[in-house]
Amino acid sequence: MRRALSTKILLLILLAAVVVVALFPVPVSCGAPGRTCMSAPDDQGYVSVYYEVEPLAVALVEGMLRMDLPLKYAHGFSHERVIQP
Repeated sequence: MRRALSTKILLLILLAAVVVVALFPVPVSCGAPGRTCMSAPDDQGYVSVYYEVEPLAVALVEGMLRMDLPLKYAHGFSHERVIQP
């Protein structure tokens, strides 16, 4: 009886850990793997790159399917310098 209970508790802990890892937020450039979305450099040498913050599980599925799924935590533009003065 005690062994069955401890096994159930370990399985619940394992399931909770898997869920936490699957929901871990990761940044994805251009919304999906394999896409390009960089703007042309401005006068100061900066480009705007669209990004989405998605759950890890969604990013992995998008990578396998090569398509953008509409599940994300946040999105926006990052400004990166590509041309050195």
